[in-house]
Amino acid sequence: KHVPLIKSPTDRTLYILGVSTGPSFAPIKYLSKAKNSLLSVFDSPKPTSRPEILQRQADLAMSMVIDPELTRDPHEIAKDHSQVHSGLGSFELMDGDEDGDNTEGILDLRILKRKNSNASPPPPPLSLDEWVGLFDSEGRLQCQKDVIQKRVFRSGIDSAVRRELWEYFSDLYPWNSTKEERTALLKTRQKAYERLKIQWQSVSEEQASHWKKFTVNKERIEKDVIRTDREHPKFKDPTGPYVEMLHDLLFSYVFFNFDTGYVQGMGDLLTPFLVVIDDEPSAFWCYKKLMDRKVSNFNKDQTGINTQLDQTRALLAMLDPALYKHFESVDCINLYFIYRWLLLMLKREFPHEEMLQLWDVLLVGYPTPHFHLFLTVSLLIQYRRPVMENKMEFDEVIKFFSSLAGKFDLKESP
Repeated sequence: KHVPLIKSPTDRTLYILGVSTGPSFAPIKYLSKAKNSLLSVFDSPKPTSRPEILQRQADLAMSMVIDPELTRDPHEIAKDHSQVHSGLGSFELMDGDEDGDNTEGILDLRILKRKNSNASPPPPPLSLDEWVGLFDSEGRLQCQKDVIQKRVFRSGIDSAVRRELWEYFSDLYPWNSTKEERTALLKTRQKAYERLKIQWQSVSEEQASHWKKFTVNKERIEKDVIRTDREHPKFKDPTGPYVEMLHDLLFSYVFFNFDTGYVQGMGDLLTPFLVVIDDEPSAFWCYKKLMDRKVSNFNKDQTGINTQLDQTRALLAMLDPALYKHFESVDCINLYFIYRWLLLMLKREFPHEEMLQLWDVLLVGYPTPHFHLFLTVSLLIQYRRPVMENKMEFDEVIKFFSSLAGKFDLKESP
């Protein structure tokens, strides 16, 4: 619940947010229920006219670095504030918001500004023509990966670029591969997927009757696929080709990772790949790459989700102590009402097209692989006023945030 704030030597209405410098970052210790499983956040460009969610999160990502090896007391850090300098530039936090309304105890992301920055406005979204122009005569990309990461974060992309962008950042293709190499690799991956698919298709009914785990996974998948993303045209018909592909892809992944098996929610993380890539084998390998990172969220001990909940609580405690205390007072500090947000990478919280735009950023992993946690906290802060003013109790908080599913506006989020 602590962050070093240093009073500006030139303006008594300004406070400098203490951040770290050099090869190592000064740790910030949170005295909360978090189990020292916090984040590290990397530099990002100054936000400008991009949709506000990305603009304001850039400021947050630049101004906050949290070391997982938390050993120092926050009071000791405060004593050392004179020695804390920022390798990312200086930041100043103004009292109150841009309209003059002062909300005590909240670090307002909208007015967290980077000092002495002359960053130019972001370029337009990455177009298909520009993307194609990045390849040489052999079909090899002629720019560094981080250049595209920053461009996607700052400007977004044309939807026509999305399929190839997702394929590259899901490691379907090596970054420096030629067109000929990608064609050969794609054939290899297609054959590998078909072999995997044949394995479960060849299980006879008699064999399945003696294989309980196979039968359980089969029943779970068959029940789930017909109710996943039913509002999307491709999945509306429960007997349609895309629902069949969804079934086959999920069963193939279960055979690839039989120890985890199928858990509800896995299908939700798959459908965006099926919609964007529209090719079963390629969608499988892109999905598999995402699940390599997210599979701990689906473990029985829920280690992945619990870690993210700890991290989210720690961020909320620092950014909005008053809201944190309110959730604590009404027994909501477990934040279980955002469980789905974290499990599904906020997939159900935004309209479909905005969700795809958000996933463009999440999949490229810039400015941090934990960007969805910052967005989650910003959404909580965005709706702090009705929660606090109405003194919402446990049931009211859950009902309120549940009612917002699919209605968050990416352009209006803080």
